Amino acid sequence: MRWLVKHGDVLDERVDVLICTANPQLNMSGGINGEILRRGGENVQRELHAFLERTQRRCVDPGTVVTTSPGPVVSGYKSNRNNC
Repeated sequence: MRWLVKHGDVLDERVDVLICTANPQLNMSGGINGEILRRGGENVQRELHAFLERTQRRCVDPGTVVTTSPGPVVSGYKSNRNNC
């Protein structure tokens, strides 16, 4: 396995997967999720809230993985993961 370490903004990198921690209510309120929302990720936020509505939950359990579209991120795939 080969590793490459870079310094910069992760949202400007072309990646296959981006995993972001989120709060149990899946609100994109800070950190990487907050920056995704600030850059135009309103659709991603709607997808996360739609997941809660579709699964009839108010929040997710620790370790839950919710897959969304990439939104404004250059990556081809993005996942919001709750690690609380």
